[in-house]
Amino acid sequence: MSVIAKHQVQERTYLPKSYKISVWSKLKPYFSELLKREITSLEDLETWILNWCELNDVVAEEFRWRYIRFTCNNDDEKAVASYNYAVQELTPRISPYSDALNRRLLESPFCEKLDKKKYFIFLRSIRNSIDLYRENNIELISEVKVRAKEHGRIFSQMMVDINGEDLTLQQANARMEGADRKEREIIYQKISSRLREDANELDNVFDDLLQL
Repeated sequence: MSVIAKHQVQERTYLPKSYKISVWSKLKPYFSELLKREITSLEDLETWILNWCELNDVVAEEFRWRYIRFTCNNDDEKAVASYNYAVQELTPRISPYSDALNRRLLESPFCEKLDKKKYFIFLRSIRNSIDLYRENNIELISEVKVRAKEHGRIFSQMMVDINGEDLTLQQANARMEGADRKEREIIYQKISSRLREDANELDNVFDDLLQL
């Protein structure tokens, strides 16, 4: 019996089913529409929230897949370029719209009529986002993500030999769940030794991230 449950994909009601994120010019209209849409009732506001959440979910999922693809294969120039575009081009353009949409929600006269129990956590996160938002941080956040990408690249290229089999650190760590204490110790030592080989490079990444 498979331990992997079948993922239930939620049907889109706002974005076209065939829509895929590519360039900003094709993504911007959806943010603009939400920002300009007329909201004349509580029902309108709740539909607006659902559409906005759908857009955010699609963007977030696409960004995660781009990160996964480049970490799986750092030699894939297309995957690296795709992730860089998301971080350096899309994120800086999406952030101001997200802040404007946050503010529009709280400023809506129908916001106070939303079910307090149902929307409590959601509205709290919106208020926190507004409190934390600083336009000057947008560029810094992009720089952090680009530099952090190096951390993922370094780790994804690390391999250790376990019983004649080359394994990634994640695969090797999984072997440490075995019952053989001696084997766990050997694996632990090999992982530690491999990490020390790139210690200076990892330290440089952390130093840069700390400074940013």
